Amino acid sequence: VKRAGEFARGLGNRVSEQSKKMILEEWDGTQIKLEADPGLRQQMRSVIQDKVSRAVAERQSARKLASELGNATKDWARDWGRIARTEIQAAYNEGVIIESIDIFGDDARVARVPDSGACADCIRLLLDDENKPIIFQVADLLSRGTNVGKKRVSWQPTMYPIHPNCKCDIQIVPPGLKFGDDGLLVPED
Repeated sequence: VKRAGEFARGLGNRVSEQSKKMILEEWDGTQIKLEADPGLRQQMRSVIQDKVSRAVAERQSARKLASELGNATKDWARDWGRIARTEIQAAYNEGVIIESIDIFGDDARVARVPDSGACADCIRLLLDDENKPIIFQVADLLSRGTNVGKKRVSWQPTMYPIHPNCKCDIQIVPPGLKFGDDGLLVPED
């Protein structure tokens, strides 16, 4: 709930009635430099947080969440489908991370498993030289934050979606296991 809406940019954009021009947020990487309308941004973020938390709790589809976000905000120019898919994936990933820490504590490990239609960036970041998922210490993924606002060449593996619309999975990897040639977990040598 706290992180929902973190991936959405331009939530405070508005049209100036006097000049009939767009007043846009300005960002410097991951930091907002100029908020066009801080109140609108907070209102939109609150709507996203509420709708995403309900969608996750009720196991709604991204399509249903996108519709609810559009209806709640009356902002039909925004790509709510992309936001919904990214937010649901982020919530799922965070849930797996929490579960891994609950089970294995500070030694928790996970793999980010590329989706069947994964982009070249996700493949580059999530697979090793043998095309097996890379196993990460949870603490390492958490320390990287998100890729929001970063240039593509600076993207890193994180617990959150690598980019908007990213559907790459996350899987707990118990101690003593690794990925075999068939992509299944096997005992380490």
